[in-house]
Amino acid sequence: MSETTATRCGVEFPFPPRISIYDLLSKASFSGNNKRIPNAFITYRMSLQRELVSKGCKVSLSELSIMASNAWKHESEVVKQAYINLVNDAKVLYKEMSLKKQNITALKDDNNIDNSADFLNNVVSDNLNS
Repeated sequence: MSETTATRCGVEFPFPPRISIYDLLSKASFSGNNKRIPNAFITYRMSLQRELVSKGCKVSLSELSIMASNAWKHESEVVKQAYINLVNDAKVLYKEMSLKKQNITALKDDNNIDNSADFLNNVVSDNLNS
């Protein structure tokens, strides 16, 4: 995607991040193979992709990656640090959720309780209320 395409789409590079830690957690599956939180650059690219979609601008993944890479190289340390902090916060919450899931699984195994269906909702509610 060229700069003229970005201008034509009216795309602003996302700052502050328009993505939440819960968006990042949805990318990290607790039951599947993907157990990682996206890094700061991937999070930046995800945020840029949302901005493009909101403007109705369709680009291929390779065009998006090139555009995000070029923009990331020229971003200030303040912008980069905001995305790094977002990722770090998501990692902390992911670890907390993983520990809670392990505790629920252990409790379930010990007491034959099936309460893991509402696990994510309970953890998110707990963290929102904290």
